[in-house]
Amino acid sequence: MKQHLKPVYSDIGILESCNLKCKMCKMYEIPSLKNNQLIPLKRWELFFKDLKEIAGEGFVFNIPGGEPLLHPNIFDIIKIAKKNKLKPLLSTNASLITNNIADKLIKSGLFAVTISLDSSLEKTHDFIRGKVGTYKKVLRAIRLLSFYRKLYNVQFDIGIQAVIQEVIEEEEDEEEKENEDTMTRDERRAKARLVNRK
Repeated sequence: MKQHLKPVYSDIGILESCNLKCKMCKMYEIPSLKNNQLIPLKRWELFFKDLKEIAGEGFVFNIPGGEPLLHPNIFDIIKIAKKNKLKPLLSTNASLITNNIADKLIKSGLFAVTISLDSSLEKTHDFIRGKVGTYKKVLRAIRLLSFYRKLYNVQFDIGIQAVIQEVIEEEEDEEEKENEDTMTRDERRAKARLVNRK
């Protein structure tokens, strides 16, 4: 009997819009979905039923962004996937994870959340993500998720993902330009002579 290959992993996007303005991404330019553009939950039920038949129970899939927590039906979609014995995980920038959202995520049926954290330096992370305060929200989200995971004593993984890119050099160039603006004429001449010698 001929065997059919089964998928082992998938990304299943539910929207593309985002609430941040990351340097490496333009998804924030995509308008938010209107109610009449949302896939009905009945369609999601049929989709996950078919996915289970194709991939089997315990199939792991990621819900990426944009920012999936912007979707008004995110918890219903997770619930339907879990009901079909699939294993969803969520990729998020964590900026929308409040105390209430953290509680709901832990109880939702997800087996993991992956959070974007691009630097151990607050200024660098916020620069890359295009919004001041994002770094603090990430740390708060990790603390909240850890708290509720322990409170409910559930198996729930909290992962970190980072984007390493040349955009960090842009930040350094901006800082260097600011420093040059404060240099005296003699200091600029001295720097130019050093550069020319290299």
